[in-house]
Amino acid sequence: MFKKLKTKIVTSLFSAILLTSLFIDYASAASYTYLNQDVTAYTAPAGSLTYYGTTPQKYKTAAVHPKTCGSPSSGTIFPFGAVIKTSTVLKTPSGTSMQYFTVEDMGDVFCSRGLTRQWFDIYFGYTSSDINQAKLFGIKTVSYTVTY
Repeated sequence: MFKKLKTKIVTSLFSAILLTSLFIDYASAASYTYLNQDVTAYTAPAGSLTYYGTTPQKYKTAAVHPKTCGSPSSGTIFPFGAVIKTSTVLKTPSGTSMQYFTVEDMGDVFCSRGLTRQWFDIYFGYTSSDINQAKLFGIKTVSYTVTY
């Protein structure tokens, strides 16, 4: 009787551990918060691809500095696919709300624009209206969390 109970307990415990391990993300994502960073807007000609070879998505694609200023082959300071979430909602001059962005591009390769190190640039599109909206967006200061 005691042996059967012990076997049931051990089996149940083992099953619970095994089942739990299926739902734990052992490679959990790292998150970092950056305060008071510059955010700008950019445009690109129709059909352009990002640094990582993707098609940029309006108000979603983000460009960041290279790991080593002046060296595009060094990669970007945040890896491809990292998600940036701003602490406040950003708005385009026409009123579109934005808060989540995906790192897919590299910008300011020489880090010569005087922007903060963890600056990011939001893709605004390619039409003349998009170019005007990007210029009007200017430079904003925002805090954000990046997860990868």
